[in-house]
Amino acid sequence: IGAGQQSRIDCTRLAGGKEALCPVCQSNLAENEAVHTCPECDQVHHEECWTEIGGCSTYGCSQAPALAKEAPLSRPLTTIRKSESVRSSPMARISRSSVLQLSQAASQRASRVSLAGSI
Repeated sequence: IGAGQQSRIDCTRLAGGKEALCPVCQSNLAENEAVHTCPECDQVHHEECWTEIGGCSTYGCSQAPALAKEAPLSRPLTTIRKSESVRSSPMARISRSSVLQLSQAASQRASRVSLAGSI
């Protein structure tokens, strides 16, 4: 089979007796089935699988389809500008006593739930 050509496979076994598998669908490559051999790395795919993914499935192969990535954010979400203060964040405005009250209320709710579940 010439690289980069559509053809029909005439052997379903690899060296050592292992069955030849399509790297996309992980199904056996059956005799007389339409296949595509990658012109870059010689990996054999079902013709339909090659067409579906738009090229080779081998990581790093130049025939693998390029994935469009989103543009990076202008700044990371966790960055705080120098003009911003940690104290200006909504969480910084919560007093220690408020945090304790919230924690106690959550504990009481959890106790009620566990007691109700044991009845």
